[in-house]
Amino acid sequence: MARIPGTDALDPIHPVGIDHHVEEIWADEARTSLEQVYNYLDYHFERGGRYCRARTYRDEPDEVTLFGPFKRRGSTDRVEDPAFFNDVSAYLKRRFRIVKSL
Repeated sequence: MARIPGTDALDPIHPVGIDHHVEEIWADEARTSLEQVYNYLDYHFERGGRYCRARTYRDEPDEVTLFGPFKRRGSTDRVEDPAFFNDVSAYLKRRFRIVKSL
């Protein structure tokens, strides 16, 4: 598996993918009045079928929120996997000042 740029050997785990999203909320159907813009990165982690996702909003670059671990990608069924959770947290703590988990 190829490494994602910006990862190194000090990390106990690496993301399997990073997605950049921009969501726009318009006030009208003609799209003439923009109300909100959400600009964020989603980090995806997998190990042994388990899945975690972390999201950081570009307007809050020092903060990330970790979701999971889940049974698998696409599932909302949480599972106990402390080693996986701790490894993902360690990766994020090297990059963000504030790491929240939900």
